[in-house]
Amino acid sequence: MAPPSAPPPTVTRWRPRRCWPSSAGRCSARPGPPPSSARCAGPTSTRSSLRPAAERTRAARPAATRRRPALWAEALLVVAFLVAYESVQRLAGDDVAAAFAHARALLGVEQALGLAPEQVLDRAVAASPVLSLLSAAWYSALHYTVTPAVLALAYWRLPALYRAVRNAFFATTAAALAGYFLLPTAPPRLLAGYVDVVSATAGTGWWSAAPPVGTSGVDQLAAMPSMHVGWSLWCALVLLLVVRRRWLRTVVLLHPAVTVLVVLGTGNHWLLDVVAGAALTALSWTVLVRCSAADGTAAAARAGDGRDLVREPR
Repeated sequence: MAPPSAPPPTVTRWRPRRCWPSSAGRCSARPGPPPSSARCAGPTSTRSSLRPAAERTRAARPAATRRRPALWAEALLVVAFLVAYESVQRLAGDDVAAAFAHARALLGVEQALGLAPEQVLDRAVAASPVLSLLSAAWYSALHYTVTPAVLALAYWRLPALYRAVRNAFFATTAAALAGYFLLPTAPPRLLAGYVDVVSATAGTGWWSAAPPVGTSGVDQLAAMPSMHVGWSLWCALVLLLVVRRRWLRTVVLLHPAVTVLVVLGTGNHWLLDVVAGAALTALSWTVLVRCSAADGTAAAARAGDGRDLVREPR
């Protein structure tokens, strides 16, 4: 008698496992056709939801904030603006009598408030050859070297905010230019009792002494507001968006603080000039930069990405 034959092997046909949404919102993997609830519910994802969050954020941002302007065009714009600023500023100092009257009025206001540190600082700086040389070098060199360098850094590191940062710089400078025409003011160094530190150290440094007041093409009556302080504060605000280390941020804040002491100690500005320059920069920054950043953050949130558009680089 032959032994019973083994049963034929069972062949299981492979069927792909499909993922259908469950009532809890999770993916329920089971073979076969989708349940009727899933068939009637329609597609559970759209093309936009499958895109990465960063891509949706970029799509929601305005085109002006996603791309930097062309480098050559931006360089021409900045150079043209600064040349125009210098050229127009030289035409502002015509009314010498009014400029000296405004200077004495500012000094009177400061003395009435008990805030008139210009003469004390000026004499302290003038009494020290080292302080005089360092202060004159700071005043003569950093104004037109640090500011363009920070603007270039903003172009490189802050593409989303560059236009707003640059426009804040332009707005501050243009407002100051209007102030030179509307309120010409003589600096302290032109009044009796003050030392012109920059001119006194001109023989040692690379800078030249100031020409006489009223010289054609030279404006020495543009003390109000102080753009040395305004630009230095703008530089600090830009750098605070870039640097993260605490000690570097402290160094950044020292730049406008030292500039305030320098412009007062060299006899180039009154304290109220300093306040006006800082106020112009703060106002322009608040209106143009902070509002632009807030608008960009809202656009990113609407696109499904809660991260800020401006993030400090690591």
